[in-house]
Amino acid sequence: MNTLTIKLKQHTPLIHFQHDQDGATLRASEVKPKLDKFVLNNLTQNEYLQGVKEGWIKKKNDKVWLDYKMRIEAKGFHDILLPIKPVKKRGIQQTDEIGRNLYTTDSYPDNNSSLIMSNIGGRIKEEVHNFSMASSVQMTLLVSNIVLEKLLSKSLSEFFGKNSFGNRTSKGVGSFEVISINEQKESSDIYSDSYILSFTVNLGETIGNKSQVYQDVFKIIYSLWKKLKNISGVRGKAQNNVLLNIKPQNIKGAERIPSPICFKPLIDFYKEEGLYYCDVNISFLINKEVVKQVTGVVDITYYAHQLTKLKNNLGNELFVFLTGNAGCKIDRQSVSLE
Repeated sequence: MNTLTIKLKQHTPLIHFQHDQDGATLRASEVKPKLDKFVLNNLTQNEYLQGVKEGWIKKKNDKVWLDYKMRIEAKGFHDILLPIKPVKKRGIQQTDEIGRNLYTTDSYPDNNSSLIMSNIGGRIKEEVHNFSMASSVQMTLLVSNIVLEKLLSKSLSEFFGKNSFGNRTSKGVGSFEVISINEQKESSDIYSDSYILSFTVNLGETIGNKSQVYQDVFKIIYSLWKKLKNISGVRGKAQNNVLLNIKPQNIKGAERIPSPICFKPLIDFYKEEGLYYCDVNISFLINKEVVKQVTGVVDITYYAHQLTKLKNNLGNELFVFLTGNAGCKIDRQSVSLE
């Protein structure tokens, strides 16, 4: 049995149901099926047949998966938590069916992060979802087949580069990056079909409240999300005429279609010449599978054009937004679109 030891960097918090417990990090039960699908979708027909023959591709009925084990451990948790408040209607405290008080995350504008958490709540205090952030995350894969081990090792950086985890993934939550595999450093490149928005926040001589910085960054993400909602969909497809609000999702009983666009923020804190900075790179990833599901063809030309147009119009707007909202210093040189 061979071992792959993967060190991950967490860039944005997870929304986690066990946020207040040690070890509240990525769940193998979520990551492994996604990684299996990612690897399987990139296999050639010969590789797939080889995997079935050698037994590292398992099949049962309609299910297909890869034969390896995954373990994920995290350390160094710090609070990126949102205030919660009782759920009241007309001044009356709401309770569940057995009389326990219900709570929710505080609402906008009192708490700006609720813009991405607005429908998480209405639960007993112990079950309200909240942020979980770790300074060190390690994923261990136990693999018996050398071909599968190489395929996994080759896929990991791109897999984490193109995926986020937990709730609200399309809005920038749950972003991770592969730092090393078996102590070998990995590239941190953002991959294809990605449109990058970059800016740096000058935090001054002390980092202060890191939770507040994340809230400011997510306000920007939310602002971008709202603008994307106004982008029309593919021409000639009137029934799918809003990019992020595909009509079949609103039909009772219909299978939910995920967004064609996903935010992938890489948020880094660092110190330089006595000052702390928060460096933010937000990529807009286009999910070709969703585009094909919505339009019938894999053609991202229209989406790419709309995203590029949106990005090119954001320069002065972003500067004004940051200086008006972030509780930190911003200068025009620190806001750049690449």
